[in-house]
Amino acid sequence: MSENTPDNQNYLWIITGVFIALAVSFIFNLWGSPRKVAEINAVDKKFISNDTVRDPLKKPTIQQAGFTYNCNNCHQHITPSKTQQRRRAAHETIKLEHGINKSCYNCHSQSNREMLFDINGKDVPFSKSELLCQKCHGPKYRDWEIGVHGRPSGYWDKSKGKETVKATCVACHNPHSPKFKAIEPAPAPVSIKESFYW
Repeated sequence: MSENTPDNQNYLWIITGVFIALAVSFIFNLWGSPRKVAEINAVDKKFISNDTVRDPLKKPTIQQAGFTYNCNNCHQHITPSKTQQRRRAAHETIKLEHGINKSCYNCHSQSNREMLFDINGKDVPFSKSELLCQKCHGPKYRDWEIGVHGRPSGYWDKSKGKETVKATCVACHNPHSPKFKAIEPAPAPVSIKESFYW
């Protein structure tokens, strides 16, 4: 049996006091400096947006003087020229920078200005403009068909949401000047290690 001598009780009080002092020092972090969490800015929404670069033209129209006109409203009165002429009124702002295509008639139908035409000379509506693009860009078109080129969005598993939708060529590329301007890259991810500093 142990004896409760005053010396033993003093040791118990000393040990208890040391543990209490250590607990207080850990709680209030009396030694060292606390770790600060680095402030990480949220990624700009433009980097995670599902929106396409352009709004593809489904049906060509023009607004003038409060009225809406389709292409044939004007072009039915204009005889197509065999040579490329200066662009007029509605087409002044178009800058044609599309490889060897220097004429509107490389893509636009001469007989029906509300249509494009494919490699076989058949009319193609603006809503199916990818059929026109394939006549010069076959490999890219085939990549687009299988989902390698372009940006498919949606779900493969239809039970989770809408099925996969493929953006058409003109949803990203301006058909008159298809080369992309430089795009700002998204910032690199921040590692957990970098999010703390001493």
